[in-house]
Formats: sequence, C-alpha cells, structure tokens
Amino acid sequence: MFKGLFSVPKRALFLCLSAMLFISTLPTKKAVAFDGEILRFHVIANSNSDFDQKLKLKVRDRILQVSESFIKEAENAENAELLAIENLTLLREVALDIVQEEGYFYDIKVSAQVCYFPEKTYGSITLPPGNYNAVRVVIGEGKGENWWCVMYPPLCFVNETADFPKESMNRLSTETKKQICKAPEIQIKWKIKELAKGEP
Repeated sequence: MFKGLFSVPKRALFLCLSAMLFISTLPTKKAVAFDGEILRFHVIANSNSDFDQKLKLKVRDRILQVSESFIKEAENAENAELLAIENLTLLREVALDIVQEEGYFYDIKVSAQVCYFPEKTYGSITLPPGNYNAVRVVIGEGKGENWWCVMYPPLCFVNETADFPKESMNRLSTETKKQICKAPEIQIKWKIKELAKGEP
C-alpha cells in the first residue's frame, strides 16, 4: 500500500542523480594564503643550463622594471592582480624581446593564477607555504629552476637577509603582519659543544 507514496518518476530520479553527480564533480576553489593582501611573482626557466638560468634573471628584471609603474599604484593585492592581468600581453612582449635579444626564440607564457609556494624567509619575515595568487612567467619548456618574490606589496628587490621596507609592511593588515613577522630565534651554543667541534 506504500507503493504509490514512495514511487518517483524515472525522469525526475534521473535528473536528481545527474544534478548530484554534476555538483560532486565541480572543481573546488583552492584556499589562498593572505588573499587580497599578497601577490607573488613566479618565473620558471627553460632549463637549468647556465644560459637559461641567466636568461631567467634577465626576464625577471625586465618584467619587474615594467610592472613597477602600475604595481606601485595599486591599493591592495587584488587591485595589483587586476592591473597585472590588464598588462599580461605587455609583460609577455617585453619578455620575448629579452629572449630574442639574446638570440633565442623560446615562447613565453604569462598568466595570473594560483600557485603553490614553499616557505620563504626574508630577514624576520616568514611567508608560510601554501597557495598564493601570483603572476607566473614560464620561459620555453619551463623545466628549469624557478625564482619567486612578492610583487605586492613591492618586495621583489628585497634579498633573503633583509627585512621588508616599512612602507610595504604598512600595506598589510595587522593580522597578516602578526602571522608573518617572526621574532628571530636566539641560538644558545654551549661552550662544550663548540670545543667538541673545534670552534673558537
């Protein structure tokens, strides 16, 4: 007597199952570290040959030089990314110019996407590993070692031992600064260990 109560038209059941299958296969959005506050810059060399690695740095320098004019005017990382997207063609062209000036014809791919970055320390600042919004440049086959930095706030000129400039740090929220600013660890060496290792 419950047959009519629980019966479901086959077409309705099929549509329901299809919808569930579609939803389950939708790509999930990756969690992005410091979304809206930090934009990374990622350059991948064609190979690990000496020439390709030097070429990578030349492409890096040229793109940073060109992008500086619009990145420094950005109000936040989201705005910086939009400005970079508007100028992807320009960035690709200047990179191609460098490659051709060096006598090669590698293709260049420039995109704005989410990339995974390992932990990176600059002085007392440590950016945790994770997925970040980034401007990504791939030279040729993109099989060489890569180079990365922080495009926004403008920090690409900072080496690994220097702290972020105050002006750049002021563009980050208090919460973000708390997460990335690490007090330098004080390493205490026992004299007996130093003597054992022959250290003065």
